[in-house]
Amino acid sequence: MPVAFLAPVFLAGLAALAIPVLIHLANRPKKDVVRFPSLMFLEKVEYQASSRRRLRNLVLFAVRCLALILVAGAFARPFLDHPDAPPVTIDGGRELVVLVDRSASMAVGDRMDRARGEVAEIAAGIRRGDRATLVAFDHAAAAANRATDDPAVLRAAADSLRPGDGGTRLGPPLRLAESLLAGSPLPRRELVVISDFQRRAWDQESAIAAPPGTAVRLIRLGEPVANTAVAEAAAGRERFSGRERARVTATVAARGGEFRGPVSLELDGRVVQERDLTVAAGDVGRVTFDPVTLPDRPVRAVVRIPADDMAADDALHLTLQGDRPLRVVIGQGPGADARASLYLARALEAGTEHDVAVLPTAALTAAALAGADVVILNDADPAGDVGGRRLRDFVEAGGGVIVVLGERSRGGGTEALGLGRVAGTRDRSADGGASLARVDAQHPVFEPFRGGAAGQLSRARFFRYRQLDADPAASVLARYDDGTTAMAARDLGRGRALALTAPLDGRWSDLVLQPVFVPLAHRLVRHASGRAVVPAWRTVGDLLDVAPLLAAAPESDPDDGTAPVVRTPSGRRIRVTPERTMISLDERGFYEVRDPRTGVAPAAVAVNGDPGESELDPLDTAVVEAALTVGGAPVIPVSAEPVERERTQSLWWWVLAAAFVVMAVETVLANALSGRRSTVQV
Repeated sequence: MPVAFLAPVFLAGLAALAIPVLIHLANRPKKDVVRFPSLMFLEKVEYQASSRRRLRNLVLFAVRCLALILVAGAFARPFLDHPDAPPVTIDGGRELVVLVDRSASMAVGDRMDRARGEVAEIAAGIRRGDRATLVAFDHAAAAANRATDDPAVLRAAADSLRPGDGGTRLGPPLRLAESLLAGSPLPRRELVVISDFQRRAWDQESAIAAPPGTAVRLIRLGEPVANTAVAEAAAGRERFSGRERARVTATVAARGGEFRGPVSLELDGRVVQERDLTVAAGDVGRVTFDPVTLPDRPVRAVVRIPADDMAADDALHLTLQGDRPLRVVIGQGPGADARASLYLARALEAGTEHDVAVLPTAALTAAALAGADVVILNDADPAGDVGGRRLRDFVEAGGGVIVVLGERSRGGGTEALGLGRVAGTRDRSADGGASLARVDAQHPVFEPFRGGAAGQLSRARFFRYRQLDADPAASVLARYDDGTTAMAARDLGRGRALALTAPLDGRWSDLVLQPVFVPLAHRLVRHASGRAVVPAWRTVGDLLDVAPLLAAAPESDPDDGTAPVVRTPSGRRIRVTPERTMISLDERGFYEVRDPRTGVAPAAVAVNGDPGESELDPLDTAVVEAALTVGGAPVIPVSAEPVERERTQSLWWWVLAAAFVVMAVETVLANALSGRRSTVQV
């Protein structure tokens, strides 16, 4: 096994071995003798120091030279250079699975070129009877070729790899490799993982155990580099002179080094604003641009910083578009005071999304409903049977109705809309009130409260509420801790109806005093209106449902040139059909959704890479090794980086320790010889 050196320049210190020899040569007798007449009758006697002109103790000289050699060798950081292929010790064919990282971080430096080189070396070791499969992965994994014993096929699969825009996840490729290896009939199995092994690529779901007897090799490519990324961008909305404006705020993260430079805002490919920003290493900085007036069409916005080693995160795309406020009518029953709708109206008026009007239920005529997007029956019933049928027709035509039950409502709204029947009132004030115990976290109304935010909903206490026997056709979205329905919903025709079983006036519950009340009210109205919440940008790997962006359902025969088309950032065209309305977003940039049937400007969808891909901190491969070897698989840690190989071996410690031992021997030996010479001279 050859020995290599991480810092071979320190081997120049071996030149110090010549110092004793040079001193010896410098003290040799001179050949040019000058004779003095006055000394011609004296006898020539050699000077006693002439003994220094020869090496009197070769052992001591060798010990000192050895000490110098060991010190220089320790500073040169030696390590054993493992061969790239483990020795073959078992006869029979081999099932080889090679996982190659193609995530965005592999575009840094020459990482992808080196990955192809590693695959080429692995392909050179394939023998007859072997089977090799190359799996390319980022956030997902896919086999690039069928299992083959042809090295050319494996090399061709590697040559076709290019860094993509996805994030790094080790779980999907390892699970795919596990299935390929476990189903192999060959006697030997080998798994090779080629990646830059980012820390965020590993989580508990990634842990799998390789089949017993599988040889595992981990090849790390690249060292961490300083990286600056546009980590986030958001657009705050405001209205000015009847027009909607957006104020873009961007967050820049400096990971590994200081950032000092311009941050620009582009609109439809043109730089409109630029701000200078300085961010300390390891910190984040924020830039807020001046407001821009939004047209009715989508505007493609890009926040950009100067390019660095990882260009994939130096620009963040987002879509800005002016949006007409939702017209919301709050209907109050007879006898309701001014405070009945105060909290609800103030919550909806926060921001620029809603245009709110409060009317008595008797005023909910056909003309009033024609100008509304959402009607809220706030602790009120519709005005008789005519009002109930009018509300149902309004919903079936595409409108939204939210029925808020309270002490004045008798359930006429829920029965008219097929949501259910009110069976009575439950008083929970004696036991401190009820709480929301079960919530449909997958429903769009509760999307902002997923994860840790779900606990905020349970903080609200409901001291009294109406008992609603939900209709079998309705969906129960939330329940109290006693199992009673708290919220129900139903689709009717092209519209939506919802029911809440407690009033929103602060008398029966403290929900209106909780921080979640305003966002919950906004989500209720948005869902009831049927207007989709369009995010400013999406992430690579998401699925996009194109149907809501089209004027009508796609036709089954797209050959006449009128079929909707999705154009990817790279220019690829995807035809939309009734069977294919879900599009996988796998590129950074702007996707265009063109609908030739309308003649309007195409809808734009902004897509960015996984923000976590910008974090280039390395993963401790010992974590991966521990997971893969649960089944007894041997791990052969191999790294394409010499510094990684030397770090795992640390031979220089042993060499330096040997140097100290030799120095101690030299001291003892020198003292012993010095004492002997002193005795002879006496």
